[in-house]
Amino acid sequence: MALEEEKENQTRNFIEELKKTLLARREKKEEEKTLKKEEKKDNSAFGEKPFISRTEAKRWFLRNKNEFWQKYRLGEKEVKKLDEELFPPEKYGSYIEKQKREPERALKELEKKKWKAGTKKWMIEKKTEILKKFAGK
Repeated sequence: MALEEEKENQTRNFIEELKKTLLARREKKEEEKTLKKEEKKDNSAFGEKPFISRTEAKRWFLRNKNEFWQKYRLGEKEVKKLDEELFPPEKYGSYIEKQKREPERALKELEKKKWKAGTKKWMIEKKTEILKKFAGK
């Protein structure tokens, strides 16, 4: 009988240790998830701002021109023209507002142009990808 009780105690202890390690692992995973959520930054042109000025948009395009060259083979001249092509001043004014969903509206317009473009679809697709990055999507 003493042997049976000892075995039962050993199994209880083993089960309790397993529960503790499982709980510790679960807590560690939850901590990692919260850290990852906190580390996520808004890499869009807006950051945490609800709107940006045209000069800030130009700076963002010029700051990322090396990436645009490597990915899309866009030269500096094309990158400088991008903000005026994607967000014409007559239509969007001096500020580009995230709350008014202006980047999404520009994306929709590009999608419409893509269907009408014919042979220049590849250029519009490049601009669409750049605009998605600009908007943080």
